[in-house]
Amino acid sequence: MLVTMNDKEILRLSTIRDVCEKRIRRSRSDAASVLSLSVCQIQRLVTRFRQLGAAGIVHQRRGKPSPNKIHEDIRCQCLSIIRENYPDFGPTLPHKNS
Repeated sequence: MLVTMNDKEILRLSTIRDVCEKRIRRSRSDAASVLSLSVCQIQRLVTRFRQLGAAGIVHQRRGKPSPNKIHEDIRCQCLSIIRENYPDFGPTLPHKNS
């Protein structure tokens, strides 16, 4: 499986791999401080790395739409109502009032 990673995830992978191979510790002075995470979060990443490999480090929602996304039909309906009733409003005014 091909996994694409950004620089932050590559740093996480190398640090978590070092923790798994016992080159560094999870403590606040070692891995937790390098990644600016809590010791508990380091443990979660280690567990996920052991289960899934490098794919466990990558953000799980990458490539998926936002759960807060407004459905396209509702968005078009709102825009048509705004254009009908408020033709002189600029594009940012409806956004600020919602």
